[in-house]
Amino acid sequence: APDRRGIGVGLWMLRQVLAEQHALGVPLLSLYPATTGFYRRAGFERAAQRLVYELPLAAIGIRDYRLEAAPLAPDQYAVMHQVYAQRAAESAAFIERPDFLWQRILKVGDKPSYSFVALREGVPEGYVVFLHAGWGETLQVRDLIALTPGAGRRLLSVLADHRSMLDTVQFTAGPHDPLLFLLPEQKQRVVRSLDLMIRILDLPAALSARGYPPHLTAELHLDVCDDLLPWNQGRFVLRVADGAGQVEPGGRGGLRLHIRDLVTLYSGYFTPAELLMASEISADPASLTAATQIFAGPQPWLPDMF
Repeated sequence: APDRRGIGVGLWMLRQVLAEQHALGVPLLSLYPATTGFYRRAGFERAAQRLVYELPLAAIGIRDYRLEAAPLAPDQYAVMHQVYAQRAAESAAFIERPDFLWQRILKVGDKPSYSFVALREGVPEGYVVFLHAGWGETLQVRDLIALTPGAGRRLLSVLADHRSMLDTVQFTAGPHDPLLFLLPEQKQRVVRSLDLMIRILDLPAALSARGYPPHLTAELHLDVCDDLLPWNQGRFVLRVADGAGQVEPGGRGGLRLHIRDLVTLYSGYFTPAELLMASEISADPASLTAATQIFAGPQPWLPDMF
């Protein structure tokens, strides 16, 4: 109600949701914020990028037809799931898409969509899904995954072949996406940008569920402030070996930070050196080195909006 705004009701309600989800065993929550500041007050922090690019079709400048670009029928969509899973395994922040997200990609209202898979001797290396566009409209790519340079060039050629009827294409891609690297010129521009936010609900569970560099053996002593969820507050030791992490209470607290700051390291949004420039954390040199090694990984981004 308008007369109850601004008195903390929303934050109180969100705090109840956090406690309820923690009780259900959920280690973390993610969302796209309507208001970043509000969710920061509840311990959420920016964790991954979602970028929508626009590019003149004439600027793609690629005509590569060496791989087959085969249309996909609805009963062949498992091929897309397979390729997406391969890309997700090499990325940070990609989600395991539920069925409703796949349906949202493949059908938008009454507009038909077109799906093509890039094949090398019958083996899928990428796919693209785009909406039919009328004369002069922007070609809207719903999903585009390329596992190899050849697949990237073939799928970009599929899009470029619309240049006689359409002027521009829009698509999601990462901040340093290999697909953008294939373009001969830097004509793309970001037209929409919104960061995903994450809230760590159960610090030991979240850190233990994360993957780590497989050949690294290290430990990190944390001193964490969480003024909403007291079970996350205090000192913890993260020990990493063989790609897995284990968390125990205690330790020296060599890296002191807020739970929000930990989110940015957890997701890879910031390196520890970058976080030092963005937030009031404190750390001894050994802890900074350990954190840099432990949280190393690709820059987090995701194509999905939910």
